[in-house]
Amino acid sequence: MNLVREPTNAHDPYAVMVIDAMRHHIGYLKREVASWFGPMLDRGYDCHCEAYRKPASGGLIVGVYHD
Repeated sequence: MNLVREPTNAHDPYAVMVIDAMRHHIGYLKREVASWFGPMLDRGYDCHCEAYRKPASGGLIVGVYHD
């Protein structure tokens, strides 16, 4: 999984998109998490994530890490 900043997002200037290895859009980080990791990505920090979809609800659980 990869994290892609989306600073022109109309709903959240800190938006961070989660995409898979095939470049498919999986979802977004929660606003509270994106407000922390978005600026880190902007400054060039190496951040990565692991994402899991909850089958019953379809919700996305994302763990984000910074080295």
